[in-house]
Amino acid sequence: MRDPRGKIIQWYGLSIDIDERKRAEDHLRDTRIKFAKASRLATVAELAGSIAHELNQPLMSVLANAQAAKRWLNAASPNVTEVNSSIERTIRHARVADETMQHIRALFKQESFVKKDVKIPDILNDAGGKGTPGF
Repeated sequence: MRDPRGKIIQWYGLSIDIDERKRAEDHLRDTRIKFAKASRLATVAELAGSIAHELNQPLMSVLANAQAAKRWLNAASPNVTEVNSSIERTIRHARVADETMQHIRALFKQESFVKKDVKIPDILNDAGGKGTPGF
């Protein structure tokens, strides 16, 4: 408030307590940080599961073919033809696992990798292992 000459004779002020608002803003920021971290962890977990699945397929085929080769070698009359076929499938599936790892490495390094067209019946035949017992 001023007098007729413009001199201040009285002050008026207003005080608002913003502690609660600031605490709520801090809590919201902390919650957003925690949510972002949880989201990143969920994404990493999903990615890890996908990688495990992609590698598990050819590795299980490698194992099945190696076991089949061992059985054919240990048979009363070893079947060398089947052993050879099983070893070839083992090599092929080990290469598939290696290619999968190369693709994953390229993804993380943001490098390109060669995509190729494949035929579903060929993939199924490879995974099934023609002549492999139990398939």
